[in-house]
Amino acid sequence: MRLLIALLVAAVLVACVINVMYGRYSMTADDRIRERYGIPPDTPIRPWRTVVIHHSATQTGNAERFDRYHREHKHMENGLAYHFVIGNGSLSGDGEIEVSKRWIKQLGGGHVDRETINELGIGIGLVGDFTKTTATPAQMDALLKLLSELQSEFNIPAERVFGHCEINRKPTICPGPNFSMDELRARLRGRPQVSSLNK
Repeated sequence: MRLLIALLVAAVLVACVINVMYGRYSMTADDRIRERYGIPPDTPIRPWRTVVIHHSATQTGNAERFDRYHREHKHMENGLAYHFVIGNGSLSGDGEIEVSKRWIKQLGGGHVDRETINELGIGIGLVGDFTKTTATPAQMDALLKLLSELQSEFNIPAERVFGHCEINRKPTICPGPNFSMDELRARLRGRPQVSSLNK
């Protein structure tokens, strides 16, 4: 009897492992993205084509504070203009990646003055004023990790990662003179770093 129970338990365990493995292998790319970011199963994943990097132009902040500002002062119905915010340790963790409701709902951004870019451009905002200071090492590590994931998931080359000032019609210095987009793209391409990215 014990042998029969042991065999049944073993069979159930094998069936569970096969189901888990089959489930993993049968997941689509979109399913994996939904699982990674907590996107509801019935939410269509946008065919994102580019990424735009911003700084908040403030010394402190987090996704909640920027969401409130964008709703109350910019009158943005969907709130926070960015899809991700990377903290500097002021109101969220240093290097903490906050995922916005805009990303969870797969809505276009509100971070550039070109609607075509907002529709297919992922907005990443780093907390900090990079006219006065630089991104923290933890922020840069988090940014590079996030960008690497997004590039892989959506097949976005380094050449399609822009600073706000490079793609906006209205003049802006965002993400600031202390943030080198050329060096960021070089890092994304895997080229040797010539000088400090935060210099």
